[in-house]
Amino acid sequence: MVGEWSGDWTGDIFRDHPRSYRGSMMRTMASAVYMADILLFLMDRSGPDGHVAAACWHNFANGAQEMFSIQATEEYARVLGAGRTWKGAITDEGYGVRMPLYWVFSLLSRTCGDDLLETRLEAPDNRIKAPSPGLYTDPEYAFDRVTCCATRRGAELSLAVVNKDAHQAVDLRVAVRGWALDSAATAESVGAESYLAENSMADPKRVSPREPERVAVTAGGEVRLVLPPNTVMVLRCRRAGD
Repeated sequence: MVGEWSGDWTGDIFRDHPRSYRGSMMRTMASAVYMADILLFLMDRSGPDGHVAAACWHNFANGAQEMFSIQATEEYARVLGAGRTWKGAITDEGYGVRMPLYWVFSLLSRTCGDDLLETRLEAPDNRIKAPSPGLYTDPEYAFDRVTCCATRRGAELSLAVVNKDAHQAVDLRVAVRGWALDSAATAESVGAESYLAENSMADPKRVSPREPERVAVTAGGEVRLVLPPNTVMVLRCRRAGD
């Protein structure tokens, strides 16, 4: 994923996408998962005891426009190439395609709460290597398979979880200390079978938000579900009685 990202500046990987502009490397599900992981890291470090200042968030937001690549029509690409302003409406048919990264940002921004909560991840085998075959491999490098961050807004708790494994699903068991959960939780996710999946004019909805899933809370107060590979998921739980 890191190699995919850096390839955007070399232009050596996605030469078969001549109608793309700017962040062509930010097209795939791998990039969406990678950026979701960065967002969760920033969220987790932005509390009173963290080290992420407002200036960091500001710079990150200013650069975000470079990350939202689209596959443009030939007319739109010519306008950009000439340095002119697009005069059509953004709702024009064929204007462009929302990439996986767009849907991940949308999911996390919609569901993020106001208060950061402490999380504890128990995973005996949570280290994986970069996927092979892939755009980037490094035998000396490994990263966490699953990362998470929890926030709260009123009586609703949102747990964002990322599975960066390219091939393996993960069984999740979620417990919330100090809260009696409602009888069911809601899981919303964005994911794809392949980490190289991307949207295009021909297939604009290959990667898109999955239908929200209602998940029963067990008698012991846990939520159990499967997190597919290459997936960003937000589990929304409500406090019982609210």
